[in-house]
Amino acid sequence: MNQTEAETSLTVRQIIRVPREKVFDAFVIPEVRKQWWSAGPGNRCTLCEIDGRAGGAYRINMLSQGTEHIMSGSFREFSRPEKLVFTWTSGDAVDSVVTVLFRAIDAKTTEVSLTHERLPNVVSRDEHARGWAGCMESLRLLQEEGIGDAQKHFQLIVRAEASLEKAYRALTTAEGLRGWWTNSCDVGTKVGETLTFRFGASWKKFQIEKLEPNREVRWRCIDQYLDNMKKANEWVGTSVLFQLSEHPKGGTRILLQHLGFTPQFECYQICEEGWHHFAGRSLKKYVETGTGQPFIAETMQSCKDVERSAV
Repeated sequence: MNQTEAETSLTVRQIIRVPREKVFDAFVIPEVRKQWWSAGPGNRCTLCEIDGRAGGAYRINMLSQGTEHIMSGSFREFSRPEKLVFTWTSGDAVDSVVTVLFRAIDAKTTEVSLTHERLPNVVSRDEHARGWAGCMESLRLLQEEGIGDAQKHFQLIVRAEASLEKAYRALTTAEGLRGWWTNSCDVGTKVGETLTFRFGASWKKFQIEKLEPNREVRWRCIDQYLDNMKKANEWVGTSVLFQLSEHPKGGTRILLQHLGFTPQFECYQICEEGWHHFAGRSLKKYVETGTGQPFIAETMQSCKDVERSAV
């Protein structure tokens, strides 16, 4: 492979805790593919047609921010449950090639390795890399947690005029988390350790599941109390995922996904407002200037204000 081909190729990997036959089928059964084919907020799969065999064609339509994107191609190799190879045409990516390998780590865990080659340029490569990463996470969410139509969980994209390193520190250090979320918190710094965040009478506790420097942070909620809510611990079992990447227009793109947190939650409206304030504004301001707008425990607030800050 020459340098130009190497520069316009990408590889995305995902660990999914289900057998590989089930993961393979999720790629090629239209009814299942349609449930997880979501690259990010505002995306929805409107059409999925797959002829699952070597030489068979496929077509997938995705509606994103009011614009329909069409993906089509045919299968060059169809080897269940080990491997898929198919051509890919979408936008300026004409007859590029996608190879998906399914490796059984054990009977109930699969590593998916997806390589996309022959993309037209590095801009297209980066756009496809973000899209595939979002889709693979939606696939994991569907397979492991049974949450289909994955675009419905809470997601927020923030662009910060700062480096990946600054954004990562804001999410992984006591100084950073106290600077944009709440000044009353206990902060672990290693995988397996815990984080506790307090907002007046309300609080939430997470376990750190993943720390990939300058790329990804993942927490799982293990305990919670939301004051003045009938369901005071709705977040328990949900996960908060921050994915960092270079933004095409400069600075850092922060993709926040609150996995499993959906509009059916009693606290959804209040917590949605909180995420938009703390992650959408305070985190952005903190990363860019060093000064955020966190919850300050010493400040006297009305019960309503405390509730609306409890994220």
